[in-house]
Amino acid sequence: MTMPTMKLLLKYASIVMMFGALLCACDSSNTPSNTQTPSASSTQSSSNISAATYTPSATTPSVDSLLKKDMAYADARKVLLTQGWVPERDADCKTNMGADDSAKCDVMPELSIYSDQGVLITHFRHGQQQLTISSYGMLSDWKVSGDGSRLRITDWQTSSTTAKDGSTTP
Repeated sequence: MTMPTMKLLLKYASIVMMFGALLCACDSSNTPSNTQTPSASSTQSSSNISAATYTPSATTPSVDSLLKKDMAYADARKVLLTQGWVPERDADCKTNMGADDSAKCDVMPELSIYSDQGVLITHFRHGQQQLTISSYGMLSDWKVSGDGSRLRITDWQTSSTTAKDGSTTP
């Protein structure tokens, strides 16, 4: 692993830990994100709603009810797209991936980084919410569903962004 890649992975790890600490500090009744079960309604087709125009409704399921630790990345992606989450491009993806692998950023819009050791970081957006997913395995399996997939979700974190009026969305 190159030094810049290692620094970037450490940066993402510290961000994930910071969000986890903030979530725990805000509500001591929070349960770990990887203990929830996926939603049973994950077979709908994805919509063509952009992050800029989509407003989450009160009935939108939480990420923790949609994702499950060790689920196939393709299954998680399908569920998220069905629920109105959209892939979020990382402006640094091509730099993160390096010249040999930068084309993967165009094929997989949510891609942020993929290391030689199989660590994958992706981003999605839903209204003012951002979702960062950590996965492990073979990037070539990003579209492989079910037990046959060698790319599995290891963790995820959500955060809110500040709106133009200064308010935040939980």
